[in-house]
Amino acid sequence: MKEQRLMAFWRYDIFPKVMLNAEVVEFHEGGYVSVKGYQGMRFIPIAVVPYEQGLEYSEEFEELKKEYNETVKLARTNFLHDLHESLPFTKEIK
Repeated sequence: MKEQRLMAFWRYDIFPKVMLNAEVVEFHEGGYVSVKGYQGMRFIPIAVVPYEQGLEYSEEFEELKKEYNETVKLARTNFLHDLHESLPFTKEIK
């Protein structure tokens, strides 16, 4: 019987990349997993899903981060515009 490929997602403390994910290599005592690309490290996953489903979740998460970054960029542009209009001496601030 072929072993099912799995993907783990775990918390990451930098916003907006609030989680990371990778293919599971091994399960360990205490709920930890080892994953590809993070040799020697173990994580406690918030989810372990079939690999193909994990790819879909990962793509969706990347789209949400992209939307977030676009929103932040627009908010900064609007803020700087308003700042320069209200306080003309700030036009050097980019």
